[in-house]
Amino acid sequence: METRLDKEGFESLYGDLKFQNKIIVKQPNTGGGLALLWKDDVVMELINFSPNHILMKVTEEDGFIWFFTGFYGWPEAQNKEKSWQLLKHLRSFVNWAWLCAGDFNAILNSTEKLSLRPPNSAEIDAFRCGLDFCNFKDLGFRGYTYTWSNKRPGAANTKLRLDRAVATMEWRAKFQMSTVSHLPPHASDHLPILVHVKRVQRHQQKFTKGFKFKEAWLLWEDCGDVVKDAWDMAGRGELGLASIKEKIKFCGAELKAWGSSKLEPNEAAMKTLQNKLEELYSADVMTDESKTEYLSVSKQLDDLLLKQEIYWAQRSRVLWLKHGDKNTKFFHSKASHRKRRNFIKGIQCAQGNWVDEGEDIAKVATGYFDNLFCAAEIQTIIEILQVYANASGQCINLEKSSVYFSSNTTGRQKQEALEILGVKEVSRWIPNYPTNKPLSSVRDDEEEVMVSSLINHDLQVWRRDFILAKFNREEGEAICNILLSRRQVPDSVYWKHSKDGNFTVKSTYKVATSLLKKEDWAESSSGGGVSRVWAAIWKLHIPNKMKVFGWRACHDILLTRGNLKKKRVLLDEMCPLCFRSQESTIHALWECSAAQDVWHGSARALQKCGTGQTDFTSLLEYLLDQMENIEVELMIVQAWLIWNQRNRVVHGGKFMDPAMFVDTTSSGFGAVIRNFRGDVMAAMTAKGPAVQCSEEAELLACQKAMEFAIDAGFTDLIVEGDSVNAMRSIISVKEIQSALGHVIGDFRHLMGALGRISVSCTKRNGNRVAHVLAKYAQHISSNLFWMEEVPSFVVNSVNFDDL
Repeated sequence: METRLDKEGFESLYGDLKFQNKIIVKQPNTGGGLALLWKDDVVMELINFSPNHILMKVTEEDGFIWFFTGFYGWPEAQNKEKSWQLLKHLRSFVNWAWLCAGDFNAILNSTEKLSLRPPNSAEIDAFRCGLDFCNFKDLGFRGYTYTWSNKRPGAANTKLRLDRAVATMEWRAKFQMSTVSHLPPHASDHLPILVHVKRVQRHQQKFTKGFKFKEAWLLWEDCGDVVKDAWDMAGRGELGLASIKEKIKFCGAELKAWGSSKLEPNEAAMKTLQNKLEELYSADVMTDESKTEYLSVSKQLDDLLLKQEIYWAQRSRVLWLKHGDKNTKFFHSKASHRKRRNFIKGIQCAQGNWVDEGEDIAKVATGYFDNLFCAAEIQTIIEILQVYANASGQCINLEKSSVYFSSNTTGRQKQEALEILGVKEVSRWIPNYPTNKPLSSVRDDEEEVMVSSLINHDLQVWRRDFILAKFNREEGEAICNILLSRRQVPDSVYWKHSKDGNFTVKSTYKVATSLLKKEDWAESSSGGGVSRVWAAIWKLHIPNKMKVFGWRACHDILLTRGNLKKKRVLLDEMCPLCFRSQESTIHALWECSAAQDVWHGSARALQKCGTGQTDFTSLLEYLLDQMENIEVELMIVQAWLIWNQRNRVVHGGKFMDPAMFVDTTSSGFGAVIRNFRGDVMAAMTAKGPAVQCSEEAELLACQKAMEFAIDAGFTDLIVEGDSVNAMRSIISVKEIQSALGHVIGDFRHLMGALGRISVSCTKRNGNRVAHVLAKYAQHISSNLFWMEEVPSFVVNSVNFDDL
């Protein structure tokens, strides 16, 4: 610990402490110093010390040896490099598991500083390099984030996380259940930290695990025989589906019993085979017999290594390293990570007491849910609402209120509750769908399905097979295309008539006025309300074919999918490029994300000049009041070019970038990581779900690229994309409430895990490699990754990218 007492003052206090051993190191220029206390039942040996550290060797009861360092980093900016030099020097004294804790007087990333002044990135980089050199990893914490405060009021206040505990992989593997807690402050400007060193509890209750098929079983020749025999024996007395269920159940039981003897490959057996190979290889003379034996032993060793590789690859969740490594420490660490993450170390009961024993945790959880789901009359809810209304002075409008029901609530119970409360049941929850609610009928004997039951909460993805079984194909696809956040954020309401999802009076006024104008406008050019629009079109100095195009667009007689459906030519009226809404004239030429990208590049940024118009006539009338004739001419020409290019894309088999595949319900993403010289360090091509627009595709591609970069170990990144709207949404400080807000929020959350990161927009000809990788995704069945090598099909694009 760091103490403000001098050596004499600490000696006088030491008698009151329940520790039999101590080491006190005095600071040479200031009062106080470092102190380490321990009891007799802890075997510790001093290695060395200085005014900034104490290094000890600890021996456990089972003989396991590890090292502990109490550390105090130099607080002065000009001396911080000395801290990391000291850490690197201590590394030479440690040859195994190592725990280091104390006041490092440094932070690891920008989220560990709360201040108006930005953090020093050079100091962060130096700290990271020091920890990486010693193979340290932060152990995390419980409690308040910041451990130090200057205690100044207002804007001058600064808070930092200066105190932490870090450890090597060997130490973390031995003490997997260890925790670090930030305790409440008292007189100091630092929060004390408590490191609870704890191993895996071997006496914990064993839970019955369900059957899981192990891929490595397929390497045994008798695996197929076990399945065949079990399938033939079971289900003989049953019929139909009951017979199938019985066969599957019996097969699982037989495979589990048979597979229990097929343990993971034994290291001793592999070592024996390796020694045998070395003996045969080093023989002075190789005979035919020894050569045959050599090949036989080599094959046995290959089989064992393959079984071991598949075993650990299936246990780990590093899917992009499928069958890509042998039995390394890295794979052991990943295989054990999920167990540590899911283990409940303790829980706080209703009285505020902390319990960490298995039986006590179970009792607290059972009692909580018993109280949560106890029976209560609906009248109690009305009384609570009335109390709230009286206290707040706000009367609750029940006609505008909604109620949610759980999946086990019967239809009769729902109806009674709705009649008593006087509210409606929520059902309109599917965006980008004509009715915004499912129309599939539910059988009378079938319980209604909650939206939450359609989500796999472990992977945070839709349960596609379950959804398609409950709803018709069109509704199921619409549900599966709704974006889900990776962070399990709470539900929110957004305003669909604004780009960022926030409700504004301005956007409401535009929607209202456009609806009123639509009712008043005539359907032919003889109508007096739009006569000046027709006159303006025919007076424009543009080719006649473009005038006719403008006239046809105003009359809404272009061959859009919406019009073709009215004429019963097509059944689907959805836009084939963004899949977001009906392809009407105003959507194809103005609202579609593909068209917005074009308008954004115009001199006047036209997509900002008018919003909320429901048809092309109202849009043109609005622009006539805002622009000169020459600008209107350019606008008509631009719209004509958009319409023709759109037809070439839709009917000519060309795709937008990122890759959105017309013939499948999927999309493709590509990313490439380069160093400052332009050399390719890593690349990725991945297949994703169907997207609604090009901006959604760009944002999902950025998210995939960020996750890949973090998994690959990169910490300092410059993220570049060629979609201006997507890049602006990411770097904007404004909260995005729209349907894409989850994706943007997930990306910003990932940014906090990196040291330094910047986001910028690049030209399309500087992003060729990423586009080629994205389009290649339509040919793959699983994601592909390359580390420090260039995929053969992008070599030419790498050479011609404009960096």
